[in-house]
Amino acid sequence: MRSGHTRLLFFAAATVLLLLNYPWLSLFSSAQLLFGLPPLLLYLFGLWLGFILIIRVILKPVAPSDRSAAPPDRTGAAIEPATASDSATTTTRATTTTRATTTTTEPTKTPTPKPTTTPNRAPPDA
Repeated sequence: MRSGHTRLLFFAAATVLLLLNYPWLSLFSSAQLLFGLPPLLLYLFGLWLGFILIIRVILKPVAPSDRSAAPPDRTGAAIEPATASDSATTTTRATTTTRATTTTTEPTKTPTPKPTTTPNRAPPDA
């Protein structure tokens, strides 16, 4: 992150903290409803959304000035840009693959309980 970005982020955070203090909050504290919601709630959510959008603008990625440089992939190896000499059906990229190993085990057999025996009883008379 550049020092300019750091200064802008610090300024934006300090501004939001100032806007969350008493004098500003008391301006939006009223009993009237706007769109069915209290103005203080709308102010807080609007401030939150505005802060997120300002951070997004500050931290927006800068477009690379030199498009001929190949961006690194996740492994750190550079991906070569496609050229006219490459065939239309094949493209080459630096990729890494990980091989997952699975082990299979036979299910263990649980012993079945022996049936319990009851003494012989005479069937009840119907």
